[in-house]
Amino acid sequence: MPQIVSTERNAKVSAKSGGGQGRGGNSTNTLIGILLAVLVVVGLVRMLTAKPAAPDIPRAKVVAAARDIQPGMRVGFADVRYIDIPQEYANQAMFDKTNQVVGRISTIFIPERNPIENGYLHPVNKTLSHSLENHERALTIKLTEEGLVDHQLFPGDRVDVLVTSTKNGRKYTKTICKNVKVLMAATRDMLSSNGAARNSRNQNRVTLAVLPDQAELITHAEQVGTPRLILRNRLATNTPKVYGASEEDLLPESAHPAVATAGVQNGTSLIAPPPVIEPILSLPDLPPVPPQLQQLPAAVKNSVGWVVEVFTGSKKEIHEFPNQSSTAN
Repeated sequence: MPQIVSTERNAKVSAKSGGGQGRGGNSTNTLIGILLAVLVVVGLVRMLTAKPAAPDIPRAKVVAAARDIQPGMRVGFADVRYIDIPQEYANQAMFDKTNQVVGRISTIFIPERNPIENGYLHPVNKTLSHSLENHERALTIKLTEEGLVDHQLFPGDRVDVLVTSTKNGRKYTKTICKNVKVLMAATRDMLSSNGAARNSRNQNRVTLAVLPDQAELITHAEQVGTPRLILRNRLATNTPKVYGASEEDLLPESAHPAVATAGVQNGTSLIAPPPVIEPILSLPDLPPVPPQLQQLPAAVKNSVGWVVEVFTGSKKEIHEFPNQSSTAN
């Protein structure tokens, strides 16, 4: 009997343990099935909503700036690199070999990673002097930001040069040069580049192509006044006559009498004082008149008042009529 009871008890324990493992395995299988179903659904959604693959765009390899290239800088091997751009952006002015660029001098600012075009560089073995005509000279001046037309000047632009100076305490503005060609200038993209802080001293400089006499005027104007440039249309050929401007030109004619009577207001003179007229030097006395010239000769008596010529054929007759005043005497 004890052996039979122990055998039945072991059988019951085995049955209980086997039944528990069966229920745990069913839960795990259910969870795995749900995860697989979710993955299948997500995959189907992605397949249905996926965009079609973009077609292969043809690309071109061109030469670009490896770092910022300043105007007037000779391009070296460390200044260039290759970049891939879409074929539709490439043009004939770009380069596909670095040896076509190295050694040439830039004419404008070329930002980093920008393709280099032929118009950005001087011709091979050419410098700035080759861009000048025989009668032109290159002159570099330093102006204010306002005087540089807000850094909107590019090589080839045409400008007029104005100067404001002071004379006798009054300011005058005059156009001293017209239709001057710009050779090099600091542009707006140059100021926003990474190397702008390192080249701050070159930000307000501009190089112009001028005549020798214009070079003298601009250089003197830079020393005694405030020059500035005004931008012209590149196709403009007219040169209107200008006469300069002063303080009086800023006021209407009706304001001049009121200003003249106002005099000095708040310690500031509204108009310039009238010019001081220097006295004329006294002239020496005239020499005395000789006695023979003090008495005028007597009037001629019986002077003829009228003479009438009468023509009869080829015959001429002269008739004289005495003056009435002499007849009365």
